[in-house]
Amino acid sequence: MRTEEGFTLLEMIIAIAVCSLLISLSLPLIQMTKEEFHRFPEHFLYLQSEAMRTGEVQQLENGQYFNSRGNINQAKTLWFDTQRIIVELGFGRLVFPDE
Repeated sequence: MRTEEGFTLLEMIIAIAVCSLLISLSLPLIQMTKEEFHRFPEHFLYLQSEAMRTGEVQQLENGQYFNSRGNINQAKTLWFDTQRIIVELGFGRLVFPDE
């Protein structure tokens, strides 16, 4: 009693998984300029201190945010042309591995 029209649930799940994987792999390839590389640490520390001072959540442009205690919500590697900055989880220490 199986119809040959349309996708089965399993085929649909596989198609969605493949699409999700491709999108998640392409998003980190979006790079920022060298000028943004030099401005980012200053802006990062400003938002972190504002979150601690006001006790309110502060959000960065890349989707990360600081809670009221200044802790960042996720670790991330940010690419700026050929340079990168690694944001560590927790207090949000910035690591510059290419320097």
